[in-house]
Amino acid sequence: PPPTGRQLAVVGVAMLALVLVGAQAFATLERGAALESRANYATQLDGLIAQGNFSGRQLQIVQQIILHHSNHWCMPHMAHGDPWNFESSVYFTLVLISTVGYGDLAPETSAGKFAAVVISLFGIPLMLSFTIPLAKSLIVTLTTEVRRMYIT
Repeated sequence: PPPTGRQLAVVGVAMLALVLVGAQAFATLERGAALESRANYATQLDGLIAQGNFSGRQLQIVQQIILHHSNHWCMPHMAHGDPWNFESSVYFTLVLISTVGYGDLAPETSAGKFAAVVISLFGIPLMLSFTIPLAKSLIVTLTTEVRRMYIT
C-alpha cells in the first residue's frame, strides 16, 4: 500500500533533521581544513608568482587570469567566503543524499569523509522513501489528467 500523508510527513521531517544535523557536522568538521587549504594555496600561488620574474604588464595579466578563474570557475563561497558555512553545508548534504554529487564541495578530513558515509547510509534511503511516493503520485495524477483530456 502507498504511504499515508502522515508517513510521508514523518519521513520528510526525518530527512530535514538529517540534513540539518549533517550540515552542522560538515560545517564543524571541514571549515578549518578548508580555510587552511585555501591559505596554503594562496601562499603557494604567491611563491610561484614571485619566482616567475614577471614584468609589470605580465604580472597584471597573470593576476587577471587568476581573478577570472576565481570569479567564473569557482563557486563564490569557495573563492571568497567560508567554503563550509552552514548554507554550503546544507547544499552539500542535499547533493550527497540525492546522489547527484556535483563535486564542487568534498570533505577533506577523515572525520568529514566518515560523516559523509554515515549520512549517505541513512540519507539516501530516506530521500528515496520520500521522493518515490511523491513521484508515483505525480505520475498517477498526470496520467489521469491526460486520459481525461485526450482519451475520453
